[in-house]
Amino acid sequence: MAHPAACTDDADLNDKGELVQSFWNAVDQGSSRLQSLPGLIKKILQTEAWRRRMHKGRLFEHDRFLDFLTTKPFAGCGYDPTQVEALIKDDPETLAMWRKAVTASAGRPEENTSNRSNKPQHGTTRAYTLDRLSRESPGLYDAVCRGELSANRAAIEAGFRKPQKPFEQIKRLLPKLTDEERQKLKEMLNV
Repeated sequence: MAHPAACTDDADLNDKGELVQSFWNAVDQGSSRLQSLPGLIKKILQTEAWRRRMHKGRLFEHDRFLDFLTTKPFAGCGYDPTQVEALIKDDPETLAMWRKAVTASAGRPEENTSNRSNKPQHGTTRAYTLDRLSRESPGLYDAVCRGELSANRAAIEAGFRKPQKPFEQIKRLLPKLTDEERQKLKEMLNV
């Protein structure tokens, strides 16, 4: 007879395996299931289902979330992190959690005493911006999560990003103009 604690641990590991299976289904089957993706990722990160879980009677373990994500099934997911990140880009809270998880070194971040870090010191991605806001300006981060500010505007208000100058804005928007709009602009500039 199994020890009661072992049964509880096995049940927990099976639950974590089912959670990961739901994540796979949401990504692989797409469309109607994608709206559940941010919640599934949050739960996988919060419960650390990625770290240790059972699947089809086998135990799978990882030290890093990134290894869990990129290792082929069934040991992992076999996903490109940038593609999954694109699927959760509209959920600021999940995106910030995601970035912390994919950039963390082996071991739990608070237990990692290594001088090495996988975290870049700067960046322009939305995930980086949200991660930095959550650490350095929690009030602005909360405003982004509530939809009151864009991540870019919050980064400008926090002081770690400069607003684009008008010429930079124009250069960024030029490729989006139609031929007709470009002709109008050309005429305006020749005046």
